[in-house]
Amino acid sequence: MINTESFKKACSRWCTGVAVITCTGPDGERFGLTMSAVTPLSLEPPLFLICLDNNSETLRAIELSAYFCINVLSDKQESTSNHFASKGRNKFNSIKWFESKNGSPVLEGALVNIECQKKSIFSGGDHQVVIGQLSFLYFNDSENHNPLAYYKSAYHNVNKT
Repeated sequence: MINTESFKKACSRWCTGVAVITCTGPDGERFGLTMSAVTPLSLEPPLFLICLDNNSETLRAIELSAYFCINVLSDKQESTSNHFASKGRNKFNSIKWFESKNGSPVLEGALVNIECQKKSIFSGGDHQVVIGQLSFLYFNDSENHNPLAYYKSAYHNVNKT
């Protein structure tokens, strides 16, 4: 039988990268949340797809903003992931970040920061699907960083081969 618990269990078997989505609302307040529902969508034009819960404050800010940033976390940023997974405001006070030329908060130390211009939002059940076109990329080419992965409801380190 397929129910919420069996669906969640099946989803936990999908190994994903961990990202923090950030944006700045129209009043200048910064928003961010941890998620794994991120995927490249198109090469031409270069598009990404993210999925946010209908009740997310970050979703509300993205709806009112032109840009958002996908910060793909390294294995050294597990605490950053936990920090942005929590509820509450002022999440940027204890995190190193800088502002992009388009106003998005960009987290330092991420493997890659992918700023997108919001193109469309549409309903996907209890989530909204947001499509963004790449406007800025920053790569962290440090040899000492690997991706932070999430599998079976736990973090995992992925070693380079």
